[in-house]
Amino acid sequence: MGSQSLRYIDCAICVLLFIFIICEHHVEFTAIKNISLYLALFLSLALFSTNKQVVCNNIKNNFLLAKYQLIFLSIFIFYAFVIALFPYSKEFGTFGNTFSEFGRGVSFLFVVLIYASSSETKPKIFFYSLLAAYVLITLYYMKPLFTEFDKINVNGETSRIINRAYSFFVDRFFIFGLMGIFLFKNKYLKSFFIIFSLIAVIMSILTGARGAWLCLVVCVILFLIAIFFTRYKNTIKKRYKPILFITILSVIVVGYFASRSGIFQYKISQNNSSGRDMILKERFPLLLKSDRAFWGLGYEEHQYDEFLSNKLDEGHNISMMIIRNGKRHWWNDEPFFIGNYYYFGFIGTLALFLSFFALLISCFAEFKKSRNLLYAGIFISVFSYFGVRGIVETYNLKILYLFYMIGFFILVKRGLLPKNKI
Repeated sequence: MGSQSLRYIDCAICVLLFIFIICEHHVEFTAIKNISLYLALFLSLALFSTNKQVVCNNIKNNFLLAKYQLIFLSIFIFYAFVIALFPYSKEFGTFGNTFSEFGRGVSFLFVVLIYASSSETKPKIFFYSLLAAYVLITLYYMKPLFTEFDKINVNGETSRIINRAYSFFVDRFFIFGLMGIFLFKNKYLKSFFIIFSLIAVIMSILTGARGAWLCLVVCVILFLIAIFFTRYKNTIKKRYKPILFITILSVIVVGYFASRSGIFQYKISQNNSSGRDMILKERFPLLLKSDRAFWGLGYEEHQYDEFLSNKLDEGHNISMMIIRNGKRHWWNDEPFFIGNYYYFGFIGTLALFLSFFALLISCFAEFKKSRNLLYAGIFISVFSYFGVRGIVETYNLKILYLFYMIGFFILVKRGLLPKNKI
């Protein structure tokens, strides 16, 4: 295959991954998401088949950049498939569901291992794809901000005018929006991301998701700490007056919306009465006393529901049940790693945690050496999503996001290895 053909394929993979990241973090475009990913996989396999030695060497080099994350993640994936062959209940097609979910992550990482190179453009384009995904999903959920704004100060749940699902995207992407303010040189783009970040905070408040509010606070604190160790602190020193003005104005605007928001007042008044402490006390001991305590139940909510349903029939008290599609259902709202312990047991959950922890350690180490803000962004995004929001959520947190951030880490480290500055 000629060098020109290789460049065309490389560019095609770049575009397809860009499209995939946008569609993967949207509630629409499922078909486009799958087509873009698996077409990128096909092109990667075509590269592999035509130039095996070069591609294998590239895979090896890229693998070594994140070997601990990938080794632990591989153990997790392997165990997830094994336990899916021997699930708690065999009526739900657990193996197929597991393959459908994690097959995308495996395919994505395989493409990245082939695609990542010393080009500095590739990690930047991936960063742009995250920003594009962030903007588009925000626009998707923004409509009620204009059509239902009159409900903002109604008491109780009625004032939740922004869908709670939006908060999980803010947890992931808010840090990248903040980074855009500093990384883009164009003043219009800087202004856009200042305003956009402010809108995202307001929308997050109106979701009524307290875990997301904590994420935003942690994200801002960690970002300010990271900025202090980069050259951007000089920018803050030089322009501290307009920055201080924008900061004060933003706090006033956010405070205004929070003071008017009925859902904000309602959630603050709840204290810790959302019931998650009760969930832990009632449900987790049942798993630990069962014969699946070490191995886990197998992936997906159906196994979780079936297990709790059987325990309820045995006479155990399990509150917060609802009926969905004629069947008993419980929201898996345990902390993230405890919640996934139900599915993957000790081995799978430990491997998942170690992959998560290894990524944080690697990002911290690389940021410490290079002061590259992209490493800080990956660290803060992953920590906010799994570490902070994961304190109160399992059900809505996507394990696949860890796959994508590991891939991003590989692209950054390989692409910026010769010159660790952005």
